[in-house]
Amino acid sequence: MGYHIHLKNGSQFRIPAANQDVALAAMKAMFDGGRKYSWVDKEDVIGADTLVQALEPWGHAMYRDKITGDLDDLEYLNEKAGGERALYETLAPFVLPGSHLDFYGEDGDHWRWVFDGKTVKHLKGVVSYVEP
Repeated sequence: MGYHIHLKNGSQFRIPAANQDVALAAMKAMFDGGRKYSWVDKEDVIGADTLVQALEPWGHAMYRDKITGDLDDLEYLNEKAGGERALYETLAPFVLPGSHLDFYGEDGDHWRWVFDGKTVKHLKGVVSYVEP
């Protein structure tokens, strides 16, 4: 995966309100035993009071639905990849099944993270062209 990674329009990612506190605890536990992740400041995650705050050091902005309290509309703020697999594997049990994040890099790579409510899968994308 190359530099300058972008989240594609059409990605759908939601963390229900009922799952957010336990997801936050799981994110904080990622640093147990002194583990480190690229581009992530451990103290910012450990000191976060909300899941939204804990996602910011990972380069992810999410917005709270005013009616349901669910987090949705993920925005990817980083230019480079680093640690997303570990983050998404940690969050997978708390993400609404059917959620997916579609990315592309400046090197032409396309990939998708697909969440089933328990796990996440990383899929490589292929661009194809067909005659109309």
